[in-house]
Amino acid sequence: MSDTHALFVRALLMLTMIAISINVNNFFRNIKFHYISETAVHILVGFIVAMLWTAIEYDTTNSDIQLSSNFFYMVLLPPIIFEGGFTLQKISFFKNLLTIVSLAFAGALYSTFVTSVIMYYLSKLVSPWTLIESLVFGSLISSTDPVTVLSLLPSNVDKRLYMIIFGESALNDAVSIILYRFFTSLEDPTMRLGAGPFFVSVFASAGVFLGSVCVGIAMALIFALLTKHLVVDHERPLFETVMLIVFAY
Repeated sequence: MSDTHALFVRALLMLTMIAISINVNNFFRNIKFHYISETAVHILVGFIVAMLWTAIEYDTTNSDIQLSSNFFYMVLLPPIIFEGGFTLQKISFFKNLLTIVSLAFAGALYSTFVTSVIMYYLSKLVSPWTLIESLVFGSLISSTDPVTVLSLLPSNVDKRLYMIIFGESALNDAVSIILYRFFTSLEDPTMRLGAGPFFVSVFASAGVFLGSVCVGIAMALIFALLTKHLVVDHERPLFETVMLIVFAY
């Protein structure tokens, strides 16, 4: 299969899965079936399609239809991040910032170490993991996805609870990244256990965070400047829409 053909098949398969998921969710909503969430429907559709594709392809390692990490980070992730920031209720977020940060840091640390201890002892029953491997797994699995978490909440949930859960699930990624970098650095036999590698991970993650914030603010200011001087009385909605998508990426 040529690269162009594989790209078209991949796009068609993805759009078909999205269409099926949307229609199934609408069907469940119309018949008042609330026992399965929208996220679960998406996961189930993806699982079924993956099983069917595996049965057809037999050898999925050589398949042309694969989701690469670059495609996810460069194409799929930016709209998700942009939508989360664009629709964020800023007043409510900063009003509950102390609670959100406390839960994000304490919750991620607690979840990481509890999961690590459980996996360390359970793995002895099958294939024993080292303590470092258990800690790395715990740091990865402790991060929660805000989209998935919020989709499980009912529409009439308390606004403060909604914002705390959203903020906690969005900020605990930073803690997970710091812990992951620290634990993976311990796998290096030349690395000495101490506070040095941990603070290196903290400063590296803080640098990425601050850099991302600065880039985001700069893009927002440039976009505001362009729309202020190039758009008069919102007479060019297509221009605004295209520029919004471009600056989001």
